[in-house]
Amino acid sequence: MKIISKIKPNIRTITKRRWYKQGGAIWLFYGFTPYLSMNETLGYDRNIYFQCGDRNIAYFDREKEYRLLGQVIQRQKRDRATIDRRIARWREQMQRVLIEYQRRFQKPISSWSDAELRSFLAWHMKNVLAHWITAVLIEWSDPDGEKALQQEITLAKCNLSVKEIQTLIAPTKLSFVQEELESRLQLVKRLATDRDITQGVKRHRQKFSWYKNNWAYVHILDDRYFYHVIQKDVKKLKSLKTELVKINRTIRKNRRQIQKILKAKHVPKKLDNVFYLFRQMSDWRDERKKYATNITNAHLFQILKRLAKENHITQQLAGMVTPIDLTGWRLTSTQKQILKKRLAFSAFLCTGDRKCGWLYGREAKQLYHVMTQSDKGKAIHGTIANAGSVIGRVNIVETKADFKKFKTGDIIVAHMTRPEYVPLLKRAAAIVTDEGGLTCHAAIISRELNIPCVIGTQTATHVLRDGDRVEVDATKGVIRKL
Repeated sequence: MKIISKIKPNIRTITKRRWYKQGGAIWLFYGFTPYLSMNETLGYDRNIYFQCGDRNIAYFDREKEYRLLGQVIQRQKRDRATIDRRIARWREQMQRVLIEYQRRFQKPISSWSDAELRSFLAWHMKNVLAHWITAVLIEWSDPDGEKALQQEITLAKCNLSVKEIQTLIAPTKLSFVQEELESRLQLVKRLATDRDITQGVKRHRQKFSWYKNNWAYVHILDDRYFYHVIQKDVKKLKSLKTELVKINRTIRKNRRQIQKILKAKHVPKKLDNVFYLFRQMSDWRDERKKYATNITNAHLFQILKRLAKENHITQQLAGMVTPIDLTGWRLTSTQKQILKKRLAFSAFLCTGDRKCGWLYGREAKQLYHVMTQSDKGKAIHGTIANAGSVIGRVNIVETKADFKKFKTGDIIVAHMTRPEYVPLLKRAAAIVTDEGGLTCHAAIISRELNIPCVIGTQTATHVLRDGDRVEVDATKGVIRKL
């Protein structure tokens, strides 16, 4: 990849492609390297990224994603262990990265030299990109995973209901958020009976200090934070117990139902292998977020903090740096101006020969207009993640600043949901997302909460506005403005 000072979008090529949009609150310092895994696998001219404040919107070549997913499915049909080998390879890569983080970050960031920073970032780019390339097929499944799966079901002449299909791809393990709740609940029980939990809180913090992190915000959770949460949870002990029992019961039920459906519907081996692929990706998605996002970004945040402090800029502005920008800790005045432009409104794109560059301000907005000019019409269509129908008020949630305006009974509309959205989702009347496939976070949570959910609309956050009154018809996958 070569960064050039001036890049010109090929509008003719861009408008001919079918694009898949995804995004959310993402800082470039955290997200740039993972995004490059899409450039490496789809092609460098088949991805465009926009940044505006904390919000990042990415466009990927939808047809290329579908073709690559199809290739994986064909291998999986022949060999059930295909996905297992891929996950095992990713875990080995991820483990090497985590071990190296532990080694390098033993030395305080405050004492790292410019050379040590450059060395780390070069290593980081190479090794983190490698494990993201291994795991990127999860993204390939988001745009048209349902279509690909339905084709295999039709080919196998297997009669399965929507509910049965959802069960056959449901998670079979607790998510890391659920694991944290399970661990925390044991401490809540101890505190409720006046037992000392000091050492337990310390162990809990060591195990889960990263669990609230994401692509834009890293939270430093200490013993005091967890002790305060546990104290508050004592008053909710009964409801938390009920919630955890329900979660574990659902996981056990999923496992039983999967075997029951496979046997009752005489699902052929090749199709069973495909369902296994999607189930494994569902659990893998959560595991990947734990290690490749939450824990990884806890380390990167230490660099970002020093970068902000050394250059007298905000952490948000420092978050607009990419790993390839840095040659040392001190930024020039020109670099600071560029970061301000990126934060205001910018686009990153590449040519087929791996030449990449940035557009800023008016030029970036013009390209964004090209990408969004078809986002029109009263009816919004998407994939049914959980059936149901509800009428309510739209609340657009894109960054953590939007959390404060959410009210119980609102319809949450987002680019995508993440574990930190769960407190809102529990109060939502329905969920609508721009992106996501059958194994995405919104799909899984909506089934657990049993609320209507339509995913992969691509246009909801662009067409709808806060306060719009809409009908979410998740029996047909349609959202209508009233």
